[in-house]
Amino acid sequence: MVLGRKWRRPGAVHSVAYSLHDTGEQCSWVGTTTSGTRPYVSVAQGSHASYVRPGHYDGPNPDDDAHGTGDVVPGELVPISEESTSWIAWPGAWGDSDASPPGPRYQEDDDKWTNPTAWANKFSCDAS
Repeated sequence: MVLGRKWRRPGAVHSVAYSLHDTGEQCSWVGTTTSGTRPYVSVAQGSHASYVRPGHYDGPNPDDDAHGTGDVVPGELVPISEESTSWIAWPGAWGDSDASPPGPRYQEDDDKWTNPTAWANKFSCDAS
């Protein structure tokens, strides 16, 4: 997840971006469900995809169910790098299907990892 910040109000979050398989979604902070200062993330069951809203989504194979009835786990924003987190350099696939993406270091669109703001700015909000 990427939290966008406005330059006019340093530290003010204006958007949040979520990774959905080989694409993403960026929504305004105002349009995001939050608990205090933390955004909700609806993680698809058995998947690495995360969504702005709970629901059933067309996935690569199979579809994603991010039904929103699972545990609510408080998260912590943690900056990452290849040196701080070994999973970034994982050379294998993320998942057990032919549709599973490679580890972060080996993904074609590495903006997600090297320039997350530029990556997030490629997307709009499809949440209904």
